Amino acid sequence: MRGTARVAQGDLDAAIADYDKAIALNSTYMRAYNNRGLTKSRKGNLDGALADYNRAIELSPTTAGPYINRGILKKKLGDTKGSSADFSRAVQLNPAMEKFIKANGYSVTK
Repeated sequence: MRGTARVAQGDLDAAIADYDKAIALNSTYMRAYNNRGLTKSRKGNLDGALADYNRAIELSPTTAGPYINRGILKKKLGDTKGSSADFSRAVQLNPAMEKFIKANGYSVTK
């Protein structure tokens, strides 16, 4: 995905434009929503990032990554309960994620 390369180059606006194009071509492309959410979060557009993570989860509710990203964002927004619930769901989907979550200073409730 070209957007990912643009993020690596530091061109966040171009990355978002690429993700927008990918979504226009395939509105069910979960990874484009998830990656656009990550990029929007880096730019400080937290509401936009949250909307993208929500859509990624709607499209692929059994993929752990968007739950982790949304959990990190919710924690940043002060929603500790929502953050913990997202982390817990990610671990349910992929138990290996627990180590990543804890290593990054977040908690998982069971």
